[in-house]
Formats: sequence, C-alpha cells, structure tokens
Amino acid sequence: AEGQPFVLDSINPSTPRSPTEQQQPQVGNNRVMVRNVDLSIEVNNPAATVGQISNLAAQEGGWVVRTESIVVHRASIDIRVPADRLDSVLATLRGIAENVVSEVSASQDFTEEFTDTSARIQTLQDTVDALRELFSRAEKIEDALTIQKEITRIQSDIESKQARISFLSQSAAF
Repeated sequence: AEGQPFVLDSINPSTPRSPTEQQQPQVGNNRVMVRNVDLSIEVNNPAATVGQISNLAAQEGGWVVRTESIVVHRASIDIRVPADRLDSVLATLRGIAENVVSEVSASQDFTEEFTDTSARIQTLQDTVDALRELFSRAEKIEDALTIQKEITRIQSDIESKQARISFLSQSAAF
C-alpha cells in the first residue's frame, strides 16, 4: 500500500550465504579477515533505492554483484565495496532506510590458509629450482623428459596455489 515502507535487502558478496552480505577484511595484526554484513532495510521506493545503492557502490570504488526484484514492493541488491569503505557505506545505507529490519555482521579468518598456501608455494618453487638444476645436468633424453614433466606438474600446482592466494587477497580487500 502507498505510504508504507517496503523491504529492500542490500549488501551481498559474490558468494552469498544469505540474501544480503558484503565482505570486508579486518587487517589487524597481519590477519587476513573477511567481514560479511547482512543488512535488510525498509524503504519507500525499492526501485529508486536500488539505483541509489548502485551509484553509492560505484562512488565508493565497488560494484553491483546482483540485483533482483522479488515482488513489486521488495528488491535485493548485492554489492561489494572496498574493505576500508564498508563502515561508511553501511552508515549511508542506514541513513537511506526508513527502518533497519536487521543487520548481522560476521567475520571469517583466512590467515592460516593464506600463510600455509604461501609457504607451500615457496616449497614448491624450491623444488622446481632443484629440478631445473637436475635437468641441466641430465645426460639422457629420457631423464630430461621425466624431469621436465615433473617441473610442469609442480608449476601447475604453484599456479593453482597462487590463484588461491590472489582470491583470498581480493576477498580481504573487498
């Protein structure tokens, strides 16, 4: 009905666990933390507010991950914003709201995985270096091919682990 506030869910990560979340790192004491915020607000004009939130995300260096118009009077928008801007964006969203229905914040610590994966990359790189030395001294083609095959396998492993490190770093930044 006209004049009644409508519910708009906002702030989601790229891998939502619920209708509304956002990721932000908490980098203190060299920790790799991701903060998820699930914010549900009521607004008078969900469509206009989705546009307003989209613009806010872009202004803050973020982007819209997903939007959804659930029913005429309800919408959902998932955004990602830089970690250091999340609290400011949340304050702005609370100001846009007619009413904050719910706000849930949770953090996930990826420090151990980040550290472990980084150490494994270094160990694998040391192994590749040793294999290259063996390769340079290989006298038989068969030995050289076997060593090269192992180097290729390990380099693939390194690339996979580097991709994971990159993902964790990006998740902690946004």
